[in-house]
Amino acid sequence: MSEPLDSLIKDIEKRVRAKDPTAVERAAQLAEQYPDEPEVWFSLAFVYSMYRDMDGAVAAMTRMIDIAPPNPMNLFFRARYEHKRGNLEATLADCTEGIALSEQRQDERCLSSLYFMRADVLVTLGRKAEALADLEHVEDDHVEWTTRLRTKAAILADCGVPRKPWRAMSEPLDSLLDEIEIRVHDEKATALERAEQLTEQYPEEPEVWRTLADVHATMGDWDSSVAAITRMIEVTPPHPRMYFYRGHYEHKRGNLQAALADFNQAVALAKELQEEDGWEQLYFMRADVLAALGRKAEARADLAHV
Repeated sequence: MSEPLDSLIKDIEKRVRAKDPTAVERAAQLAEQYPDEPEVWFSLAFVYSMYRDMDGAVAAMTRMIDIAPPNPMNLFFRARYEHKRGNLEATLADCTEGIALSEQRQDERCLSSLYFMRADVLVTLGRKAEALADLEHVEDDHVEWTTRLRTKAAILADCGVPRKPWRAMSEPLDSLLDEIEIRVHDEKATALERAEQLTEQYPEEPEVWRTLADVHATMGDWDSSVAAITRMIEVTPPHPRMYFYRGHYEHKRGNLQAALADFNQAVALAKELQEEDGWEQLYFMRADVLAALGRKAEARADLAHV
């Protein structure tokens, strides 16, 4: 793909993220201009999906599949769009073809997700034994959006498999925290209760406060997430990730100045600890806050790290 075309596609993606209504028109124009470039059709499908036009997204992905070399990822994306528009048989067909192609090529990039989506469709169609067979290929902690946020445990429950009882609170702390993270999507109230119990049992353990913050975030309670991460900061040596977490939650609750202060602290600590590599998301999120505050030159400087 030529550089100019790549730049045009990136411009469309920026328009989508800025909620610019011209993104759809521009992506369609690009598809007319470069009808034999697969990435143009992928971009158009993405734009349609972001504007909830799943018919358009499926049509664009179909065109991409027609002109691109066989690739299970393309079938996975079309299956997602078919699922979102309620076309279960078409979703099933794309998942099945994607699984066969993945196994043929020994390409595991989206294999678990294809099995997971197919299981979600199969259980909806009442084909529970087949859904259970597909879930054998999926890790227990798998969480993914199909038509809604779904977990493996939730699909198993839909198949009639009883949920496992929660671990005894006397088990190792790491295993208790992992279980809360896995089950919070399906059992929020119990996850919150147990996370709070762990903070009472282990008040000096930083990770119990991070887990509690995650549970509150899953429930949309950003004030409590900030409070929990603040407690985490108080009981552990300074590290960029803690300020990154709190800045994210401050941003979510609309407190831009507090978010900026935390992101600044995270950047300063990353430099002090010489851990700047891998912090692209930190710079990206700080740039988002700076742009919202009208400090565009500083935002552009941060985006140079992304």
